[in-house]
Amino acid sequence: MIIFNTLARKYLTLDRDRKTGSSRKGTPKSSKSNQGDTIESVNKGERRLINAHVVQTFIYNYVEKMKMDALIMNVDPAFEKKLKGLKRPILLNDMQHNIHEDRYTEIRKILSNKMGDPILQLIKENQKELGFDPDVFDLVYEGFWDLYMMKEKCDECPNIRKKTWLARFLMQANQPEGAEPEAEAEAEAEGDEDEVKEQKPDGEVLSESGAAPKIPDVAAIVRVRIPKKQPDPELDAETGEPLDPQPEINEDDLEEIEFEDKAFSVAVNVGGQQIWQFNQLAQRTLRNDMACELKNYVEILDTLDNDEFKIKLEKEAQRVEDAFCALFSEESKVESSCPKIPVFNFSPTF
Repeated sequence: MIIFNTLARKYLTLDRDRKTGSSRKGTPKSSKSNQGDTIESVNKGERRLINAHVVQTFIYNYVEKMKMDALIMNVDPAFEKKLKGLKRPILLNDMQHNIHEDRYTEIRKILSNKMGDPILQLIKENQKELGFDPDVFDLVYEGFWDLYMMKEKCDECPNIRKKTWLARFLMQANQPEGAEPEAEAEAEAEGDEDEVKEQKPDGEVLSESGAAPKIPDVAAIVRVRIPKKQPDPELDAETGEPLDPQPEINEDDLEEIEFEDKAFSVAVNVGGQQIWQFNQLAQRTLRNDMACELKNYVEILDTLDNDEFKIKLEKEAQRVEDAFCALFSEESKVESSCPKIPVFNFSPTF
């Protein structure tokens, strides 16, 4: 999402061509020789980068090239119960079976409104406050489920019908720790005639009872930062001794240490208290890999300077993370379901 949000915010002329009738389409490279000018999602006047065709083609190809044996996807328990409550029950990881169209819409509403990941839930609720392009979240999140439910809006996904792509994922129903099981979830999934909850126009997801989905009890957020190189102490010109106190240092101006391409784990549940961990190195490594891969699929991104794009991408990622963490502050004036908890910055020492 951060990558496409960076493109939407920082590369407006690539996404929206001001010259009407331009032939430079944001289509995957494998399509440009035969179908590039006929795909509905990139017709003249529409977005060339932030569209379902580009997003879903990238998701499909990136997942297909990943070396992991299984990708775990958390879903809300209501989704699993709905599948089991169908006239022909479907197991959570047996979604290769087609779902009857009249039940498909209901199931997608559960996926859209009840997420198995509380952080995704909070991002969706606070897209405006986080500075998200209004199209990016749904194009990425709903785009994945379009692919998984075999309703894809791209032409470059032949293996989906062969079930090989779907087999990469392991779905698991996730009841977040600290969150009480919702009685409404059982009622919602028990019968085929049950109604799913609605969504307010401002993006806040509501259940039938009018309450937003419960966020788990979290004690704190820890941001694991890449350590910075500390400068040598400034010395007194007369005595040669270190000044006391030392001049203030702006951490943003310091250079990061050389780091290995790996991330250290940090305990996220201590003494029954849940802690959310944001690992700067792990996120950056994954983002940079995705950004390099994206350029392989979209023709107009050939013009991007890699170093400049990475700088803009990291600044955008930092901006979104700062805005997200600010939602948990007691001083935040944003009305949201974020608990008011401390946010710590932690830099490992070696």
